[in-house]
Amino acid sequence: MSLSPKSLICGQHGQVSRELQRRLKRLGGLIVRGRDQLDLTQPAQTGQQVQRLRPDLIINAAAYTAVNQAAQEREQATGARCS
Repeated sequence: MSLSPKSLICGQHGQVSRELQRRLKRLGGLIVRGRDQLDLTQPAQTGQQVQRLRPDLIINAAAYTAVNQAAQEREQATGARCS
């Protein structure tokens, strides 16, 4: 049994997520999920994943990084951080 907490990082490829992964991986118990594995705009799927993974800590590092498209894709841009 591991004594380190199980941490789930939502968001996989962004700058914040990559830095968190780099710093936290030495602690063990790190789970990282990108949008293709854990879509935060889908609450039912997110809930199922969290129940299955049972993390001690959830870090939302998901972000919409297409700044120039954000005005046209407002729903997608806010969905990553507001669901």
